[in-house]
Order: sequence, then structure tokens, then C-alpha cells
Amino acid sequence: MLSTALLERFIARVEQNAHAEAIEEFYTPDASLQENQGRPRVGREAHAARERSILAKANTIVSSCVRPVFVGGDRVVIRWIFRFEWKDGTVTQMEELPRVPFREALRDQPHDEGRGLVV
Repeated sequence: MLSTALLERFIARVEQNAHAEAIEEFYTPDASLQENQGRPRVGREAHAARERSILAKANTIVSSCVRPVFVGGDRVVIRWIFRFEWKDGTVTQMEELPRVPFREALRDQPHDEGRGLVV
């Protein structure tokens, strides 16, 4: 079962706009992400690099978790709202509602290899 403390640490990192760091700390090495109709991307390092490239294009970012967070066993649904103010002066606000499996190891450190988001 997913611990509330671990989930709250993950949410806090994202709300601190430490997106790439949250990926490095909480995603498994073989994490796979797929956005809408896009092709799946595989690998924690690839995800962190993509986040950094996107964040480099923004002047400011506001990341908010809209509660409640839904947890069922090792599955989590978090509603996120992201607001980007881009360097070209445009603004994008988007919502995400990902359903994420979450693996947890016995040790209580977010960077342990046996635990993390299996996206």
C-alpha cells in the first residue's frame, strides 16, 4: 500500500516546480509516459531531460495539485493544473489527470531503486 507521506513528498516536489527533480527522485528507471496520442517515452533520464527542456522555455511556472488525490491500492490519480508563462510572452494553462501506478520499497527514501512511479 502506498504511504501518504511518500505521496505527499512527491506532490510537494511538483508544486515546488522541481519537475525534473521529482522525476529523478520518484520515477523508476524504466518509467514509461504517454501523453494523449503521442508515442510512449521510456526511461527516467529521458523524462527528466524532456522536463528540463520544457522548463527552460518558460519564465514562470505554477504547478498545483487539486485535491482530493485518489488512491486505490498502488494506483494514484492526481489532478494537476499547470500555468506556464513562456519566454515569448504567451501563457498556457493546462490540466492533467494522470492515473499512475506507484511502487513502494521497504526503505523510506524516495530515491530507492525499488520504489517510485511506474508511469
